[in-house]
Amino acid sequence: MKNLLRVLSVAFVAAVVFLAAHAGSAAAGVRFNVDVLWNPNPDDGAQVFLHATNEAFPMPRERVSAVFHEINDPYDDYPTLAFIAFNAHVDIGTVWTYKRKGHDWVNVMYHFGVPPSALFVVVQQPPGPPYGRAYGYWRKHGNRLGPEQLSGDDIRYWVRMRALAGYGQVAPARVYEMQRSGQRCDAIAVNQYREKHGNQGNQGNGKGRGKAWGHRD
Repeated sequence: MKNLLRVLSVAFVAAVVFLAAHAGSAAAGVRFNVDVLWNPNPDDGAQVFLHATNEAFPMPRERVSAVFHEINDPYDDYPTLAFIAFNAHVDIGTVWTYKRKGHDWVNVMYHFGVPPSALFVVVQQPPGPPYGRAYGYWRKHGNRLGPEQLSGDDIRYWVRMRALAGYGQVAPARVYEMQRSGQRCDAIAVNQYREKHGNQGNQGNGKGRGKAWGHRD
């Protein structure tokens, strides 16, 4: 009985972490105007999260504007693109050109020499499935972790944590604990934004304010 309860407890925690990490799936595939990276609608969590990413991994506006409209799924892909360009010290357009040739994000990360240590974060309680496998390999092998042990979902998961930690100026492990407790990435970003800028916005109605504030191009 005790073993059963232990298994159910681990499964529950893993499910909470997975759902928190994928809480932005409703925004997946939505086309955003590039202006939200600098001027988000404070009531739109997806926009604020992209803004947080842009603050954590800053890129020249003119270089971002040149490629952003080509990204089919900015919510999922722009944070990873900016993370790799920022940590590789490479122009974001160069990274995007390589990605457009059909390479997955794991290949892109290794191609531009971003080490796993720039991605992963040491945490007290290792993540459960599906992220625990790659994390366990990294803890054992460090930067010798091979690309075959990593997935695009792993990269997105840890990039989001790095972005929120950088934007909120908190330890990445702190963001990890927030996610483990069930807090969504978008909600964390909105709370951080309001700490920086005060309680701006439309108090939850999510209405846009023209092209710079709206969801779509």
